[in-house]
Amino acid sequence: MNVANCSRLNRTNLVGTWYRATPPRFLSDAIATHHTISERSRFSPATKLSPGFEILYLAENQLTAMYEVGALFGSAASPGGVIPNPGLPIVVLPISINLTSIVDLTKATEALQIETNAQELTGDWRGFHQRPALGSTLSPHTGKAPTQQLGEELFRLGSCHGFISFSARLPDYKILGVFPQRLRTSTNTVSYYYTDEIGQQRTIHLH
Repeated sequence: MNVANCSRLNRTNLVGTWYRATPPRFLSDAIATHHTISERSRFSPATKLSPGFEILYLAENQLTAMYEVGALFGSAASPGGVIPNPGLPIVVLPISINLTSIVDLTKATEALQIETNAQELTGDWRGFHQRPALGSTLSPHTGKAPTQQLGEELFRLGSCHGFISFSARLPDYKILGVFPQRLRTSTNTVSYYYTDEIGQQRTIHLH
């Protein structure tokens, strides 16, 4: 992967509905992102000791959203079929988005610009920080994962509101990463609504 070429990536407008899976107790905070400043993920190397940027992950459909959070295991093609996680009650929320500067890494032309591919975008990232603790000092396989370097660079550009990539759990489908700190205008919105415990409909906006 060559993240130095991120500035060459094309941007596109993205309007529609994506999905977020969340435990019921977090219905009012389903798109909150402040905690991600210190939480390592596939496209962010952030930790408590080295805080980073805020990032919100959404999925293109309900099935992908549930797989991404570990609410479903297996697959329709496997002998056991799709298996729900009984210890993880989940609500899947439709999230309305209107974003004006999104990079689509699932397009071949964009992937070629930064010399990447679906395998690199969906592959191992956790091992990059775990291997040193196991005694490995092989620098190509430790430190920040390529996807984390990519997330950092796209955020650093300032003009990028987020990116589309492949789901690591269901690679035939897509996920969307949004940089809330880059949504400076009222024309860029992320929102959803839910019904609270007293029957009131609440609308939540990403701030």
